[in-house]
Amino acid sequence: MLTATLDALWKAGWTCFPDLMTLFERLCVAWGTRDEAAILEDLYREMPQYNFSSHLLQPAPERVAVMELTDVLWSDWGRPERIAESIRRIGKVPTFPLDCLERPFAPNPIPQKAEEILIPA
Repeated sequence: MLTATLDALWKAGWTCFPDLMTLFERLCVAWGTRDEAAILEDLYREMPQYNFSSHLLQPAPERVAVMELTDVLWSDWGRPERIAESIRRIGKVPTFPLDCLERPFAPNPIPQKAEEILIPA
């Protein structure tokens, strides 16, 4: 679980990955215009990959507080297939087609049915 103000995350983004934030600034200018979809698509093509924890949180331990939570389902959505995995873990079936999770960067094929997802015990 993470709580933060938008301002705090925005400033941390500029500190930790200014190249990514420059892309977001381009999107902000196009927000609500007819160019928004095309710019968003370009942004995703150009976007560098970062790990939220190791690239944003770990470099600034003085700005982070940690506390233990009990009886909370941990959902790490760092890979697309984990979204459907999390939904199945709570006994639900995704209301979206699972093939929409397919991405060229996915290390393994995404199961097409919730029943095909194996959750480690």
